[in-house]
Amino acid sequence: MKKTKLLVVGWDGADWKVINRLVEQGKMPTIARVIDSGTIGNIATLDPPFSPMLWTTIATGKYPFKHGVLGFSEPLADMSGVQPISSLSRKTKAVWNILTQNGYFCNVVNWWPSHPAEPINGFMVSNFFKAIKDFKFQPLPQGTVHPPEFAEFFNHLRLLLPEISGEMLLPLVPQAREILEKNPKRLQGITENLATTFSVHNVATWLMENTSWEFMAVYYDIIDHMSHGFMQYYPPRLPHIPEEDYELFNQVVEGTYILQDYMLGALLDLAGDDVNLILLSDHGFHSDHLRPRAVPSEPAGPAYQHRNYGILLLHGPLFKQDERIYGASLLDITPTILYAYGLPVGQDMDGVPLVNAFRQPTEIKTVPSWDKIPGQDGRHNKSAAESNYDRAEILQQLIDLGYIEKPDSDGFRAAQKTQRELNYNLARSYMFANLFDKAALILQDLFDQEPHLGRFAIRLATCYERLSDPDRAWDVIKTFDQKLAEYTDNLTKEISELSGKIQQLHQSKDKDEKELSRLQERLSDKRRALQGARKDKYLSDIFKASLYSDQKEYNKALDLLLGIKEKIIPNPDFLSKIAEIYILKKDFASAEKFLQQAYDLDPENANVLYQLGYVAFLQNHYQLALDYLLQSATLLYYNYRTQYLLGLTLKELGEYERAALALEVTLLIAPNFTRARNILIDLYEKHLNNPEKAEHHRKYFTSPQEFISDFQEQILDQPNDLRVKPETKAIAQASDKDPIIVVSGIPRSGTSLMMQILEQAGIEIFTDHKREKDENNPRGYYEHEAVKKIAQQSDFLDNLPGRSVKIVSHLLPYLPDKHVYKILFMERNLDEIVRSQLKMIERLKGEKKEYRYFQLKNHLTIHLHRIKQWISRQSNIQVLYVSYHDLIDNPEQIVWQVAEFLNIPPNKIPAMVKVIDPSLHRTKFNDKK
Repeated sequence: MKKTKLLVVGWDGADWKVINRLVEQGKMPTIARVIDSGTIGNIATLDPPFSPMLWTTIATGKYPFKHGVLGFSEPLADMSGVQPISSLSRKTKAVWNILTQNGYFCNVVNWWPSHPAEPINGFMVSNFFKAIKDFKFQPLPQGTVHPPEFAEFFNHLRLLLPEISGEMLLPLVPQAREILEKNPKRLQGITENLATTFSVHNVATWLMENTSWEFMAVYYDIIDHMSHGFMQYYPPRLPHIPEEDYELFNQVVEGTYILQDYMLGALLDLAGDDVNLILLSDHGFHSDHLRPRAVPSEPAGPAYQHRNYGILLLHGPLFKQDERIYGASLLDITPTILYAYGLPVGQDMDGVPLVNAFRQPTEIKTVPSWDKIPGQDGRHNKSAAESNYDRAEILQQLIDLGYIEKPDSDGFRAAQKTQRELNYNLARSYMFANLFDKAALILQDLFDQEPHLGRFAIRLATCYERLSDPDRAWDVIKTFDQKLAEYTDNLTKEISELSGKIQQLHQSKDKDEKELSRLQERLSDKRRALQGARKDKYLSDIFKASLYSDQKEYNKALDLLLGIKEKIIPNPDFLSKIAEIYILKKDFASAEKFLQQAYDLDPENANVLYQLGYVAFLQNHYQLALDYLLQSATLLYYNYRTQYLLGLTLKELGEYERAALALEVTLLIAPNFTRARNILIDLYEKHLNNPEKAEHHRKYFTSPQEFISDFQEQILDQPNDLRVKPETKAIAQASDKDPIIVVSGIPRSGTSLMMQILEQAGIEIFTDHKREKDENNPRGYYEHEAVKKIAQQSDFLDNLPGRSVKIVSHLLPYLPDKHVYKILFMERNLDEIVRSQLKMIERLKGEKKEYRYFQLKNHLTIHLHRIKQWISRQSNIQVLYVSYHDLIDNPEQIVWQVAEFLNIPPNKIPAMVKVIDPSLHRTKFNDKK
């Protein structure tokens, strides 16, 4: 029997938004090929989103509070200073230890953190394997390579920094030669990253070609580093980015992705056709209008540039082809690897195998914990002490990237600060796992030491709120407000004093440049701190609004939030908080308004999609609710609120089996959710005729221990039953009623023209003529005011069977289920639509909106994809997609198709064709902007 061969490739910070664009342009051929014949999906990150924590979670299947890696750096054992985080901090077996224990030959290259290298069955090259900055080879830091006798050989696979020529930089920076001549330091960061990446790739390819490996893991960090440094220059240009800098660096990110694609191709060629590939990232990266203009002035502030979803791609003999997977988490990777090798999954692991990605799923085997199974696992001995390796270069890199502060010259104080950050990260990890009691103990101590810091105060108050202790939450916030006000006053005074001293120095004849530079640096620090304090004040008010809302004082909450909205640039999460309060007030129209704004900013925000689904559910728009909730679950599968509401929605739609599956997932996540369990029991008894399962869930209330035993057996042995996926329904057949004819599409796609055609066919048009014809639509709009209010009231449709109504595509999900519809959906080149819409706005309001071009096009692209998915799931809708250009260029042919679709007599066709006047349709793709 052929052994499983598995290659795991980590691309830190890689994001589907960038990849999809480059794949469409034909610039990433390797990943395009793998996507077409593999399984892909989003993978949810964890909080805090710091790479050493995340990659250790990937390698262990456990939360950071279990695996022990809690940041970028750690104090020395004697608290005399700080060192980069090491593999010795990990307190549980990694996947390569488990595989070593089971006799598999493993190679691990550059995993973060993996220094000092562990003595596994195979080769390990640690994350201290960096490029050489000098012109001659330097010895590798002790502990970089296992087996150590290969250290000297691997050292010569490292690149010397001077080996990165100007020509090698051109794909990333086309003007590299000119920059190198004038100011080579501008490209030093790019040069160092390229040299290190080529060095890592050299070792990885050598190991693949020269060892009989069964498991291979290689980690690349260049996408993350280049994104942190240059994503602000990625197209389209942001308003605050100087054009000159944009022209120099706008290809750096794209060139980095293309380089990684070439390297992936080389790895796959060496691995052979029998290899199974898992390609993933630990988080994504904002590459659009959500890119932050600046990062917060706090440790690990650059992580605010991250997106919550990374990439996941599985390919090879074990995995399905051309498939999507939903709800994957970083926690699931190690369980999936063990499952691929037929090994048991540890019950103490927090993830589950991604069984739905496999072509031939098998039973999931489990053990209580791999940590309790003795054997030769390749870990360091417990008594092993880390050698005095050279930490300075790695620490400096972390400082340069902004992940850690420059250590205090006082070693003990630096160690204390670092320990504080590790404790804070531990508390955040507990919070992410909903262990608020444990998080609160840590945060209370941090808050007591520094009560003016918002990051400690807000999270501590959140813990108390989630623990149903609002009094303590209020106490924290009130104390914080008082201390913040004192801190802000002191900062303001210090800034004033420093400004005065700097002014005096400028006016002095004997100006001390060194002292001036020191004072200016202090002034910048104080100003950044003041800016952070003002932001913390907003965060405090936002949290107060949450407390007011808990107390049902909704107007107070709204006053706070709407006041803040006028002073900041709102993000999707902030807008969803406002919407949440409107939902509680049962003002669904206002809630939808703010949720739509949030959705426009970020169509892939799982919480916003959930809230849109909730609002639709509360208004009995169950099909619309289902659409939003499925999208939310696709992004964040293991969210009990989403799964519970999915269950209720499917129950209302009469899809009882799928409703039961969603409720089973709800209880898998939140077993104490008694309301969900009672609904599930009701489903099994009254709708699914399954008294055995109903009785099983009753045991939760009557025999808890017996229930837990049954529960583990059922859940672990039948994971495929827990996935709720969209299903396409059959198109409705004949109905007693005539269908309502709906002309739809994106505005400016040709809907008015189609209404004119139907009018000539003798079909009665539903219009009130309130919107008069104008330059934008010389023959009229054929609209009715009632359509705009369809979300609130749709009774007007009761009188429309056999008649035609124009409804823009954004409103289609509000069509009530009781009618049968035939939709003529107009399609037109999106570039033309966007230009036409922007020109129409310019004509109506005299405002030029060209700067919104790409944002609008991206929004419409996503909308079209989703609305077509929604249409495909409706059993009461038939649809004919009509190309606007084909209608103009071949009117007879397209009108015949429309006539057949609507059963219009052939003698009407000449009059219908006569309506089409190509001269009226002006905006073409090749028009000038």
